[in-house]
Amino acid sequence: MGFPAAGFEGFYRNPRGEVKRFLDTRHGDKYRVFNFCPTKENSYPPETFGGRVSRYPFPDHQCALVSFLLI
Repeated sequence: MGFPAAGFEGFYRNPRGEVKRFLDTRHGDKYRVFNFCPTKENSYPPETFGGRVSRYPFPDHQCALVSFLLI
């Protein structure tokens, strides 16, 4: 899924509250959110999803494996 946004950004991205509601309804507490966004502005507190958030930033439009090898 795309970045779960809040506020105005939620109008054209995935609304964070709706993403949380969907995951909680369908999966209870048995899910994890992986945030691959490269900028800190596109992060959110892990508590938003019950502390089940991991952040692995890498450049946009790049393969994750290549990005990790370049670091």
